[in-house]
Amino acid sequence: MTHEKKRFLIGTIITFAVSILVAFLIYLLKSFYDVGDKLDFNAHALRNVIDGLSISGLFGVLIYAIVRLSQAGAFDILAYSFKLVWYNTFRRNVRQTALPSSYAEYKELKHGDKEESVLFILIGSLPCLIVGIGLLIPYHLN
Repeated sequence: MTHEKKRFLIGTIITFAVSILVAFLIYLLKSFYDVGDKLDFNAHALRNVIDGLSISGLFGVLIYAIVRLSQAGAFDILAYSFKLVWYNTFRRNVRQTALPSSYAEYKELKHGDKEESVLFILIGSLPCLIVGIGLLIPYHLN
């Protein structure tokens, strides 16, 4: 197994574990707040499991979307402008910093390197979303 495939597999496993952990925490919080001050896990257990899995899977999908948008350059102008304002405010000479002199140079430097794949975030969190939505359909049919 190559180094890249091993990193991808480890990233997928970690993402899945984090999604399950977030789902469990959401389950506990919803179970606690459904009944008040005492923990009663039988009150709305299936609904809380569905909510936990769906929300944690949706968080993972949204994080993947934001990271991909960032890699595509959707936030580049914002990052460059914040850095430029920061350096203009707190430095005497902006051109003596590592900040490129124009936005075009900044964009070229940022996107010149090979981007890392973040598909493992989607693959690791999508099972939670699919299972959550899959359990939601029979829940509402009853």
